[in-house]
Amino acid sequence: MRAALLVQIAMNGVNIILDLWFVLGLGWGVAGVAWATLISEVGAAGLAVYLAARYARAISGRWSWGSAFNRLAFARMLKVNGDIFLRSMFLQAALIVFTSVGARSGDSVLATNAILLHFHVFTAYALDAFANAAEVLVGQAYGERNRSRLRAAFLATGRWAVLFSIVFSLFFLGAGGWIIDLLTGIPEIRMLARDYLLWAALLPIVSVWSFHLDGVFIGATRTAEMRNGMLISLLFYAVSLAILLPPMGNHGLWAAFMLFTAARGLTLAVRYPALERSAETQNV
Repeated sequence: MRAALLVQIAMNGVNIILDLWFVLGLGWGVAGVAWATLISEVGAAGLAVYLAARYARAISGRWSWGSAFNRLAFARMLKVNGDIFLRSMFLQAALIVFTSVGARSGDSVLATNAILLHFHVFTAYALDAFANAAEVLVGQAYGERNRSRLRAAFLATGRWAVLFSIVFSLFFLGAGGWIIDLLTGIPEIRMLARDYLLWAALLPIVSVWSFHLDGVFIGATRTAEMRNGMLISLLFYAVSLAILLPPMGNHGLWAAFMLFTAARGLTLAVRYPALERSAETQNV
C-alpha cells in the first residue's frame, strides 16, 4: 500500500512541478503540459517496476503464464476496464460539452473558462492522491471481506480529502485573483475571470466526494456502479444545461457543471452502503 501511494505521489508531484516549470516558467504552453505528463508517467512506471521487483523478491513462488491468462480472470479484468473506460468517456463528454458551450459565448469566455478549469486540475492532483490511497486500502479490506476495515479506510481517506478540499477552496477565495494574473496577462480576461472565480473556488468542496468515492469503488472493483453513476450524472448535466444556460449564460454553464460534479458524488454515495454490506467479514 505504501509503495502504491508513493508511486502516485511521485507521479502527481512531478507532474505539477513540471507543469509549472514548462508552462509558466519556460512558456511552452500545451506542449509543456504534454511533456510534463509524459515525463511523470514514464518516471512513475519506472518507479513502480523497481518497487514491484523489490517487493517480489520477498514473496515465494514462480511466474506462471497459465495463471496470468486464466480465461475467467482475464474476462473479469476486461469487464472492469471496460466499465472504467466508458465512465471516463462519459466524463470527457461532459468536459467537451463545457468547452464547446463556453466557446459559443466568445473567445473571452472560452479563455476565462479554460483558466478557471486550471483551478480544478490543480485540485484534482491533491484529491486524486487520497482517491488512490482509498483504492489501495479499500481494495485490501474488500479482498479480505473485512467490513470494519473497509469503513475505517473510507473514513480515514475521506477526512483528509475533505480537509484538503476546504483548504483549496479557502486558498482560491483568497489568492484566486493572484493566480489568475499569473495565468494570463490580458486585462479583459483577468476581469472576466474574477467574475466567475467563486464557482472555481467552491468546486473543490463539491468535487471531493466524486474523487473520493471513485477511489473507493475502483478499489472494490465495483466499476459498474461507477459507469452507471457517471451516465446518470451526464444526463442530469444535460438537463441542467437546458434549464440554466438560457437565463444565466456562462454562470448557468458553471452552475450546471457544479451540479454534474455533485451528482457524480451523490450517485456513488447512495450505493456505498450496499458496497459496505457486501464486504462482510468471513465469520458474519
